[in-house]
Amino acid sequence: MAKEDDRAREEFTSEAEELLDTLSRDLVEFESQGKNVRPEVINKIFREVHSLKGLAGMLGFTEISELSHSLEDMLDRLRMGKVEIDRGLIDLLYDAVDSLNRLVIAIHDPSVGALVDVPLLARRIHQAISN
Repeated sequence: MAKEDDRAREEFTSEAEELLDTLSRDLVEFESQGKNVRPEVINKIFREVHSLKGLAGMLGFTEISELSHSLEDMLDRLRMGKVEIDRGLIDLLYDAVDSLNRLVIAIHDPSVGALVDVPLLARRIHQAISN
């Protein structure tokens, strides 16, 4: 059973790293479009976060799943035009993706996980979508 767990953890880590690499590139494109971000870019970012949330949830990586869920809520409101694109939102997206990267690294190096404050990020995201 331990070998299966190790294999699942390795597969998740590999898949998560690919998703986060793509997500990082897509955020650069998102940022470059200013306030007129094309809907397909937002939808692509949403799908990547949704995929990460699902994978993390299936394997019990709660912090990754919870942060992805909060981010997904924000992106969904962004898709519906209920959240304004500004510098603060872009910075929050980058902070969230950076934190997700750290949480994935923390699967193999738990000390890195201590660098991420998921409740604080979740509050920042909630605040951004509540305004």
